[in-house]
Amino acid sequence: MSKQVILRKGNHNTLVPVDQQGLEYIQSLRTGQEIRADLVKARNIKFHRKFFSLLNMAYEYWEPPKGEYKGRTTEKNFEKFRSDVTVMAGFYDVVSNLKGDVQLVPKSISFGNMDDAQFEELYRAAFSVLWKMVMRHVQGWTESEMERVVNGMMEYA
Repeated sequence: MSKQVILRKGNHNTLVPVDQQGLEYIQSLRTGQEIRADLVKARNIKFHRKFFSLLNMAYEYWEPPKGEYKGRTTEKNFEKFRSDVTVMAGFYDVVSNLKGDVQLVPKSISFGNMDDAQFEELYRAAFSVLWKMVMRHVQGWTESEMERVVNGMMEYA
């Protein structure tokens, strides 16, 4: 089973999880249990959290169009939302599916695949997409208010 955990170097050359999710994973391991790790120097974790705060805020305001497929009602889905924002921000690969249709697949935003500079480009482009597609339609919002709210959310992240 693969799990991504972000660690910080602690005292006496120890590695310590930086968030609750990582802590819970480490606690789930048996004492003496071995795990394999591919260590990658993390980019700015606070900026990573800011990106997800932006996505989460916009997702809460976004109302997908009502739809149906073969009798099943469409559902709101965060992973699809995140994927679409990443593609619309211009961070995608062009691939073909089994039928030969061209598809746009979002680039991986994992720490090992995107450095700080690329991630900042993604953040700015995603901010613009979310402003145009979601937040500008919210009564009373401006781009500066949107940035202020995201920054305020960071105080709790």
